[in-house]
Amino acid sequence: MQLREIHIDGFGIFADARVRGLAPGLNVLYGQNEFGKTTLLEFIRRVLFGFPSRATSANPFPPLRGGKYGGRLVCRMREPSAPELTISRTSGKGGGPLTVHAANGVEMSESEFSASLGHVSDELYRNVFAISLQELQAAKQLQGEELRSRIYGAGLGLGEVSITDLKKFFAEAAERLYKPRGSTQQMNVLASALVDVERRIRETARLLGQYDAKKEEFDRYAEDEARLRKIQGGLQAEQRSLERQSSLYGTFVGLRAAEDELKPLARLPDISDASLDELRKRQQSILSLEGKLQETRDQRAGRQSELDHLAFDRALLEHESDIKSLSRSLAQYRDAQRDLPLRVREQDMAREQTRHTISELGEDWSEARVRSFALTTEQRDTLRRTEDNLHSCEKAAEKAADRLDDYRNQTRASHARPSLPTTYRVIGLAVLGLGAVGCVYSALNGHVIPAIVSGVAGALGVVIALSLGSSSGPLRDRAVEQLTVEREENVRRLAEAQSAWSSYLAALGLTPSLSPDAVTDQLQSLSALQQSLRTIDERASRIEGMRAVMKATADGLARVEASLSEPLPTTDVAAGIEAVDARLDTAQELRVRKDSLLREMKQLEGNAAALTANLSTERVRFAAFLSGFGVTTAEELVSLHGQSTRARTLRADIRNATKAIQAAVGVGAPYDEFLATLQSTNPEAVRARLDLVVTELSDVTEKLESTIRLTTGLDRDLSTLKSSEDLLKLEAEAETLRQQLRDAHREWLRAQLALWAIDQAISKYETTRQPAVIREAQSAFALMTGGKYQTLISPLGSDDLRVRDTDGNDRGIDEMSRGTREQLYLSMRLGLIEQYERNAEPLPVIMDDILVNFDDDRGLQAVRALAAFARDRQVIVMTCHQNTLGLYRQAGATELQLERSGQP
Repeated sequence: MQLREIHIDGFGIFADARVRGLAPGLNVLYGQNEFGKTTLLEFIRRVLFGFPSRATSANPFPPLRGGKYGGRLVCRMREPSAPELTISRTSGKGGGPLTVHAANGVEMSESEFSASLGHVSDELYRNVFAISLQELQAAKQLQGEELRSRIYGAGLGLGEVSITDLKKFFAEAAERLYKPRGSTQQMNVLASALVDVERRIRETARLLGQYDAKKEEFDRYAEDEARLRKIQGGLQAEQRSLERQSSLYGTFVGLRAAEDELKPLARLPDISDASLDELRKRQQSILSLEGKLQETRDQRAGRQSELDHLAFDRALLEHESDIKSLSRSLAQYRDAQRDLPLRVREQDMAREQTRHTISELGEDWSEARVRSFALTTEQRDTLRRTEDNLHSCEKAAEKAADRLDDYRNQTRASHARPSLPTTYRVIGLAVLGLGAVGCVYSALNGHVIPAIVSGVAGALGVVIALSLGSSSGPLRDRAVEQLTVEREENVRRLAEAQSAWSSYLAALGLTPSLSPDAVTDQLQSLSALQQSLRTIDERASRIEGMRAVMKATADGLARVEASLSEPLPTTDVAAGIEAVDARLDTAQELRVRKDSLLREMKQLEGNAAALTANLSTERVRFAAFLSGFGVTTAEELVSLHGQSTRARTLRADIRNATKAIQAAVGVGAPYDEFLATLQSTNPEAVRARLDLVVTELSDVTEKLESTIRLTTGLDRDLSTLKSSEDLLKLEAEAETLRQQLRDAHREWLRAQLALWAIDQAISKYETTRQPAVIREAQSAFALMTGGKYQTLISPLGSDDLRVRDTDGNDRGIDEMSRGTREQLYLSMRLGLIEQYERNAEPLPVIMDDILVNFDDDRGLQAVRALAAFARDRQVIVMTCHQNTLGLYRQAGATELQLERSGQP
């Protein structure tokens, strides 16, 4: 069997997980710690062999992330034509229910599936085929009785037969037959029985002469016993008859009295209890209808009385919509009544503040002018541009004046310094010229540093020429003139900008003399005033609305009050609205109650009419019911029912008495004879005869018991004095026991011979052969250890296992390193799997991180050994080490992926 897919619905950390693409040969699954490799290994074990019960200490691996507990495996059997199987298991009793479905629709039972796997056990699969590092490290896992039997059974050519079981079988068979000083063995029991039978034969032969005399006396007393038993039987029969007569005489008298009383009642009709129940039911129905009719009439009278006392002002209902409108406006009226004085005061204060602010703008400003003042977007843009131009001109004029003043200050300072000779100026000009020439020459020839030095020299010449020269001259005079002209031009432009600013302010209706900042403040003031005026207008509108609401509410209340039959108890509008609304609610309730009363009265009238009709019908039916029994009143029917009931009781008494007598004496002629006997006798005569019979029966019984004691004693003596026939029987029994003893002795010799043959075979095996499992494991172990250990030795009947190196030195398990021991245990499992698969269905081999204690060389050799082992079967290995994964990849392993929920 090889796996093709693994589907986990819910198990441990897995929920809706799967592994697909499993192939024949070597497969590898990589996952880091806590990936769930051990969980996956345990899932495969439990789907195949069942979930442990809660009573065990095994980890149940509950589905921590949801999903139904369990899952399924998809696999193929070794036979190529066999269909694909789906093996599913969920939790439940007995390891959980297992279902096995073939791809062709055929379903296998659990026993059939187990047989197809060679009846492999959970212990064998867990410790050999599906192992983790924990099972690999445990030496005792290979010492189980089943595993050892398979190892040595394969080596001796016994298939699945255990050599240990075979020896145990023959040893137990021999011990069941014979054991020295034993008491329960077959031969011991037969020998003891034979001795006892031979003793009884000798005793029987000695007592055979006394048997005939005792037998004659026994026959005489037996005849007396038979005669006395016959007399006793007759007396006992008469005694039983007289006792029945005595006990049944009262029943007989009652039978005759019941028959006499029944004769005048026999012609009456039979009126059953059901008829009387029907009478009572009809009477109760009529009484119920009469009560319901009276109750309905009383209810209508009560409704009429309540209706007569209902009274309310109809004007309230006529003005219902007006009153509801007043009620809805009550909150608005109260708000207006409360807020109106405050809003009026606020309005007056706001108007006064606005008039004061307008007066601050100037005498030519009024409220109307403020309301009408407005600037368009274009006007605002033009005003902003004019302001920007004015500011620009002011800055330019100020800057030009500053430059002219600075230049003049410098000129006055230069007049204060002494002038230097012209020679220095000439020197400066010469330095300037030489520097310029050197700079150009060096640059053309690619000399960077000389070019920089020449440039610095030229700059120094300029400084000398300009700084050390005369402070007066035509050059400075021209500069003053230019700066003066520039200043005047900027002053002129400033004057034009100021004129344009004033003109535009006048065009906008603003004071021409205002500065830009003042204009900004005035525009802000005008905007604030316009907002205040809008607020004043809105408040005035609200005040007017409040007054309108108050007036409309008061007028509406007045109109309603004028139509009422009773005036309102207050002149306050709000209180009046509440009062009239309360009156309206009361009137509406009374109107609803009146309409309800009218409907109820109409309904009650209909009910009364229906009840009257039903009552009349029921009375007619009641009269017809009575006439059916030939009576006119209920009392007559009740009396007739009593007589009918008495007749039924008498008939029952007669039947019971008859059955009692027949049960005692029988039916037919015996019954009639018994009644005739009772009719012709009396209780006193019966008791007198019964006393006489009892006395006679006591005497006969005493004689019979004495005779029985004598015959019993004689019979006991005869049982000890056997006849010749008994002697023959004992001799036949002795011969049977001798034959059984001879047969058992032959069986015992066969078992002893078989044990001797097995011991001889074991001795020869240990000296000449090793089991096939050991040989297969020996090859794998030599490959894993690089040829260091070539031979494995496992004495039959011993748990010991030793290895022999190339130098002929033997080592035990305890003398090996952990890694070498694990390599040996792995080799033993591979050898056992090789041998197992020769006679059974191959199973998938699953190993979880078994190479962690192997060094690099032996790890590589172990991977190669597993790859070679996997050529003819399926091997699935799991690891959390990248380097181990690389070794498996190099060996050509198919790499698997665990798909979780939500992944493709």
